[in-house]
Amino acid sequence: VTSDVFYECPNRGACEGAKVFEETQPAGGYCADGYQGRLCAECGEGYRQLVLYQCEECPEMYVTVLLLCVAGVFVVFFAVFLIKSTKAMVLRPKALVPVYMRVLTNYIQIVMPLGLFELNWPFEIKSFLQAQQTVGSFSEVLISFDCLVSKGGIRLFYIKSMFVFAIPLVIFTISLVSSYVKYVHSKSRTVATREFIIQFTVLIYLVYPDTVRRSLSLFGCKNFNDGNSYLREDFDIECWSDEHTNYALTLGLLGLLLWGLGLPLGAFILLRRSWKTHSHAEIRMKYGYLVNGYKEEYYYWEFVLAYRKVIFAIISVFLTGIDPGVQGLIGIMFLLLCLYAHLTYRPFVESALNSLETISLFVVTITLWCGLVIYGGGVSRGGEIFFLSVIILSNLWFMGLWLSRFSREFISNLKETNPKCYAQLGNCLHKLSLDYHGDLIGKNRYKVCNQTDRLCNTPKLPVTAFTASPRGVKPFSVREGSLIVEQDL
Repeated sequence: VTSDVFYECPNRGACEGAKVFEETQPAGGYCADGYQGRLCAECGEGYRQLVLYQCEECPEMYVTVLLLCVAGVFVVFFAVFLIKSTKAMVLRPKALVPVYMRVLTNYIQIVMPLGLFELNWPFEIKSFLQAQQTVGSFSEVLISFDCLVSKGGIRLFYIKSMFVFAIPLVIFTISLVSSYVKYVHSKSRTVATREFIIQFTVLIYLVYPDTVRRSLSLFGCKNFNDGNSYLREDFDIECWSDEHTNYALTLGLLGLLLWGLGLPLGAFILLRRSWKTHSHAEIRMKYGYLVNGYKEEYYYWEFVLAYRKVIFAIISVFLTGIDPGVQGLIGIMFLLLCLYAHLTYRPFVESALNSLETISLFVVTITLWCGLVIYGGGVSRGGEIFFLSVIILSNLWFMGLWLSRFSREFISNLKETNPKCYAQLGNCLHKLSLDYHGDLIGKNRYKVCNQTDRLCNTPKLPVTAFTASPRGVKPFSVREGSLIVEQDL
């Protein structure tokens, strides 16, 4: 090796360096098994990309196909769940299960671009951020076909970009066919139109940030000291070569203008016109997924969040050419601006939703700030571990808080929509609780029943509610439909 210019590999484990005692060796040293290309950032033949710059060996072909099918079934199941929940909100506007799901999705989608900030994240933090990106990227799950495509010919990055660009068109087609089937059965154009709008908005909402990020990634280049620049997500693609320029102007620029900026703007114009000319109840039946959960004066807030994702993604991609510290500061300033706007308007109808959104923005800001502190230098390994703990614990804090409030809302929704299922679930949970205190059951002969059961509703039997605890049995208040422990008389 004659060059005195060295570049750090994005994945240190992929680069083995030069073999000192070998006279003939690659100019840049050796890559570990499964890695190849510039900076050993590309997966070799027979390997697939687990997360960015990290590869693993491809399983057997049938396992790969099975994993893709399972991933596809999961995405379909989740989408059907959101669509059905959104339709249920038409009859029950106060049901907030889909709104809680939106809050979680917004959080994951604003966290996803953090890994693109070149702040010298410690390996553990980078893996944590990339894991969140993998979980929140629905379109990436559908295009994880690295093991099914040969490494020759068109670059895999371009193939995936074409698939992601086409996903909104596929969603449009599926929604159109489904609404036509609904029209054939109902003979109602209004019902069919509502079906199309609900399905299209829900499905587009899931893939919208991925589509924007993939379009922007075609412009995300990294400059090297030799005067050339290469695509950050594929260092074997030279930026602004003839091939890259064609893809950047078609898939990149067109995708950003059409899907990233044009789609939310068009939807907002339609919604605003309808809001002025139609009843709000009728609008919520069509655009429920976009407006439910918000106060009437802030019915447009979902579009504010859409452009928030676009702007933050632009900061993470287009500002990579400047100093990473400046890029991080701009990102923090933008997040603080978003936090200020949310605290000023508090657009959700429930205070619990407003507080969750506040905490999510605060957690993302803290995460980026910790990365900026580490990038500034002078932080020991112990300091890195401290900031790593702050990042992980703060994110887990939000996830735990969200799960607690979502579970509460889900159970409340289940109680109203399916009391029988709610009673059965409650019976199972309460029996488990009593089994844990089996000595109380054996000594005092208590039995479990539900207020809807015939025994509990029999007026001849005095009903006394108790709760089992390690110290004995104590009375507790019983709400309608809740479980009680009735003394066996």
